[in-house]
Amino acid sequence: MTLEDVADALGVTQRAYWNYENNRVPFRRMTEIAQITGKTQDWLYRGDPRPAEPSSELLSDVAEGIAQLERSSEDALKALDECLVRLGRIEDALSPGAESHQ
Repeated sequence: MTLEDVADALGVTQRAYWNYENNRVPFRRMTEIAQITGKTQDWLYRGDPRPAEPSSELLSDVAEGIAQLERSSEDALKALDECLVRLGRIEDALSPGAESHQ
């Protein structure tokens, strides 16, 4: 919910609700705010002490990103290997004693 949504639900100005979020909430409003936001009063006072667990969708996206990076790295290494082979051939062709290609 946005600040505007909660302010409207409480029937107060956005400025008043902004003040609530900055530790100026009247205790008589805590029950209303808890009901509107779906949070407990304890959570509103202290916050959630547990770190949020990543969603399975997020974990799947990260795993796919890592797989793509690995594929990209493998492709880049193959391209570098091919360049090294070509450079080796050029070096051989330019080295003294190599057959002339004229």
